[in-house]
Amino acid sequence: GALGLPDANGAVEGLFIAWMDISDRKRAEQQLAEANRQLAQYARQDYLTSLANRRVLDEQLATEIARARRDGQPLSVCMVDVDWFKPYNDHYGHMAGDGCLQAIAKVLKDSLHRPADFCARYGGEEFAVVLPNTDLEGATKVLENMRQAVIDLDIRHGFSATAAMITISAGFTCTVPILETDATTALQTADNALYQAKLEGRNRVAFQPFFSHTYLKPETEK
Repeated sequence: GALGLPDANGAVEGLFIAWMDISDRKRAEQQLAEANRQLAQYARQDYLTSLANRRVLDEQLATEIARARRDGQPLSVCMVDVDWFKPYNDHYGHMAGDGCLQAIAKVLKDSLHRPADFCARYGGEEFAVVLPNTDLEGATKVLENMRQAVIDLDIRHGFSATAAMITISAGFTCTVPILETDATTALQTADNALYQAKLEGRNRVAFQPFFSHTYLKPETEK
């Protein structure tokens, strides 16, 4: 700040200027803002795979369901599961298991080419994929590409009952705009389709209409 210094007649003959260096305070404020931004990002991100987490999935899926109904467009909701992951994790160790999940997460994300397509870690070795404006044929193509891309990783698995390498199974459903749909129903139906793929031998893609509940997911995988 500046303070005027008057002479005997009251006229200002000089100024007393005090400077305050606020650069440190500004720097601290910027660091705090960046830390808060990173915390907000981490709260929406899976710590292992850097994919979106379950919270973001629920939000995004609800938004896409509402948009699909409004626009009268199909929406494909998919569940992807790593085949025989528990024996892989048990025999090769948790670090190898984490590396496997990270590699698969990257494959799934890299297989999505449209900005609206969305992939999240659902939990454990399960992933969810949301494909707006995508019908049965389109979703099948995307998931088959993912399945083959995982095979191409050539992650050896000597304890798989399906193949000598890591594979994935996928199940999906397509919402119908004229029928009421919610995120829970869509995910449950896709999960039922995933179980169907496992019943049929794994390392494959299966489909179920979103209003069908023919299959129930098993509590544990053998």
